[in-house]
Amino acid sequence: MPRDTLRGRNKYTSIKLSGDGSLGSNLDTIYVDETASILKLSKNKLKISGDIEIVNSDSLTVKDGYLISKKSISFQNTEVVTRASATVVDFGRSNKVAIDLDGNITTLMIYPPPGSANLILNLRQDGTGSRTVAIWGAVDGSQIKWQGGSAPTLTTTANKHDIIAFFYDESNKTFYGQASLNF
Repeated sequence: MPRDTLRGRNKYTSIKLSGDGSLGSNLDTIYVDETASILKLSKNKLKISGDIEIVNSDSLTVKDGYLISKKSISFQNTEVVTRASATVVDFGRSNKVAIDLDGNITTLMIYPPPGSANLILNLRQDGTGSRTVAIWGAVDGSQIKWQGGSAPTLTTTANKHDIIAFFYDESNKTFYGQASLNF
């Protein structure tokens, strides 16, 4: 089987593979750097070693080391945020966030994801309870609209959870929030 490789000192700005979209048996590896394979294509795998830079893409972005598709966002793990008087929730990092309430939050600021998405915020009371969020806000020109017109009154019973579901609409930069309380 022939092996196709690109070698040299030139910096390639793009590599285009054509055909039916599958990796043919005659394409084994593309070398973009003379000293190390930084891009390797094999029959069912794409391996990239080193930093990734995405330029002029309307569908992909890199934020805080995460490769994010602007068409959809999905994460497997819940990010746990440390509570502070001014607490920040960044839905660009995860679509599921939990905050252990071991004190009151004066201001909770929410950063939007890179595109429209369904989001979950789990507020967990500690063993003392009576913890609250005084002010809810959004950044990057976004706003929060609540079901019924106002932010929910959180459950203050010790060890209870309140689940806040948001739909973020990128087209009008709005978080639509609804609370499920007292779990």
